[in-house]
Amino acid sequence: MEGDQPVPGRGLGAGVPRLRQAMIDMLRLRPPADPPADHRAHEVLVEAVAARDGEAAARFSRTHLMALKEGLG
Repeated sequence: MEGDQPVPGRGLGAGVPRLRQAMIDMLRLRPPADPPADHRAHEVLVEAVAARDGEAAARFSRTHLMALKEGLG
């Protein structure tokens, strides 16, 4: 069951290296429009992970990634 896995490992599996590189490439092509807001979004995500709140971490991650996607137009 996914809920039994540690928060950072949920749903990532072997795709992490490719995902990481894709995110780096995307940020090089188009840096965040609001770096302080982007930084805060990561802080909130890390706080949820540190609190072992997988549901909040997943929600914050999805929200942040969707905002990045929308920013790409």
